[in-house]
Amino acid sequence: MYAGIDLGYNYVKAIATTGREAYFPSVIGPYLEGRYSMVNGYKPLQVEGQTWNFGAEALAQSNYATSQRNADWLFSQTYRVLFSAALSELAQSTTTARVVVGLPLQDYNTHAVNLREALIGPWTFKRDRSQTVTIEDALVITQSYGALLNHALSSSGQITDAKWTGYVGVADLGGNTLNILTTDSFREVSRFTEGDGFGLLSALGEIARAIRSDCPGFNPQTHEIGAWLARGTFEYKGVARAIAPYTQALDPLVDLLLGRFSEVWREPGRMSAILLTGGGAALLGEKLKDRMSDDYPPITIGGQWDNSRGYLKAAKRNKKWK
Repeated sequence: MYAGIDLGYNYVKAIATTGREAYFPSVIGPYLEGRYSMVNGYKPLQVEGQTWNFGAEALAQSNYATSQRNADWLFSQTYRVLFSAALSELAQSTTTARVVVGLPLQDYNTHAVNLREALIGPWTFKRDRSQTVTIEDALVITQSYGALLNHALSSSGQITDAKWTGYVGVADLGGNTLNILTTDSFREVSRFTEGDGFGLLSALGEIARAIRSDCPGFNPQTHEIGAWLARGTFEYKGVARAIAPYTQALDPLVDLLLGRFSEVWREPGRMSAILLTGGGAALLGEKLKDRMSDDYPPITIGGQWDNSRGYLKAAKRNKKWK
């Protein structure tokens, strides 16, 4: 099995050559045994002698849910449980795998080698049954490079459009990271590339606080806000409410992002294409595109799945794995 696994601070997105996909919030919580239910389907995850809820089930059912927003989580219990959960969704039996994962630009040089070493080897866990997925090899790339590959390559690994082989800018707007990458013929142009800890989670947290203050007895979590923004509504006391009145916290982000783009992409006239990707692109992409159109080359708006799908294409294209 080849797999592309994107463990973001906000959501886990994973896809494999098995044809299966995984998508869930990047949170875990202790499993609490229920008494009776007529609804079957969800199975908690057992890892190293502990039983966990993960994703939406952790948010709904656990007494507390754990997530992290810094690079230290790469070698934490939270990361291992979430990675195991992704594998359990992609593979239904004991098997071997070669995986591609990504890191934010600012963490790559520090953590890429150690993360690859931590991933290789057996991952044993239990859902319906005990199983082991043995990672035979792992490739670690930057998140934004994965997004570029998703748009630049077809499923068979062919280049989709010559514009992606020129000077290309990629802005990956994540939950707690901003990766601004520039490539020329798929090689990083370091003087026009930068990553930092700027992200959307703080703004989503402001929206959650605004909803809490207006809706007594309601405590929405940051991970829920993104889904509500995409849908346009949320439910309070069984009644749908528009989320738009609570989104003022997103407006300043557009100006901040445009400022960061101008600082890093100092010569947009060299560029043949811009890709806005990540969860932030789904929320702010059109606003950014409207403001950038006169100063930048043609802009493509991607989404949350770009990284993981690009990782899978990188796995298929990796000559060492043929």
